[in-house]
Amino acid sequence: TMGVFIMAGIFYGSGAFLEAFRANASAGTGQGYELDAIAACVVGGISFNGGIGKISGAVVGVIIFTGLTYCLTFLGIDTNLQFVFKGFIIITAVALDSVKYLKKK
Repeated sequence: TMGVFIMAGIFYGSGAFLEAFRANASAGTGQGYELDAIAACVVGGISFNGGIGKISGAVVGVIIFTGLTYCLTFLGIDTNLQFVFKGFIIITAVALDSVKYLKKK
């Protein structure tokens, strides 16, 4: 687990350096992506109950969720309605995860 934190710190630092180099960084950079990050992980198979999931699943979840966001934007769907779609996907993924967890127990 310590290696994951080290890798995350390296990636955060690299991203911050690149954003500052391009003069695009501000205190609010990345704000509002928390929901997308959690949703992508849950869609990728990371369990809310802990200890279950792989990095590859999270990457697949990010690809799926990013594709969904781009498609909804391309179709001209309102931003508020996009949040409704994302919320529905999160609720569905958490419900499926909970059912899977309860069946194991």
